[in-house]
Amino acid sequence: MELDNKEQMPMMELIYHQMAHIEKNYLLHYHVGDILESTEKRMIGLPMAILSVFVTASIGVSIAAPDQLPKWAIYLSGGLSLLVSILATLITFLSLKDKAALHNRAAENYYYLLAQCKSFISDPEVKTISNEDLKKKQEYVREEVRRLHLDSPAIPGWAYEKAEKLFSSYTNVSNHVIENQKKWLSNWLNGKGANK
Repeated sequence: MELDNKEQMPMMELIYHQMAHIEKNYLLHYHVGDILESTEKRMIGLPMAILSVFVTASIGVSIAAPDQLPKWAIYLSGGLSLLVSILATLITFLSLKDKAALHNRAAENYYYLLAQCKSFISDPEVKTISNEDLKKKQEYVREEVRRLHLDSPAIPGWAYEKAEKLFSSYTNVSNHVIENQKKWLSNWLNGKGANK
């Protein structure tokens, strides 16, 4: 069955818009996961490790020569020990690594759906697909996006704003690619060939 361009082109355009939305969510979740992992490692874990070395050294010195250590050094050692405890508590209760894993899993799921959509769009058989099958594919993509939204962790506002700025140039490139794909598909469906 030949494509009925008047009915099917809007459905294909909707799939392209869904693909752009899927790609954006993939990038956002990937970015949030990366931020959470690096926050735990660099902002909490690394300072905690460095401070632990100083605390251990100061305890060793206070045991070896307790009379030679000034009072301020003992207070500093106690303060650093307290700070290490606070950082360890933050790592435990914030569970940034677990949250990052959830966002990374969501990013993988969005990427898988995006790959499915790209595979469908690039399939030569799409030219002969029936209206019914195209509607089913569109509904499948819509339902999968909805399911992923429900199953995925929420993207924090701060991360969303930062990721929007970082990926705006990427999204512009992606939108340009999508526009070229639409032109290619339209030419192909109208029998003009893919290169015209």
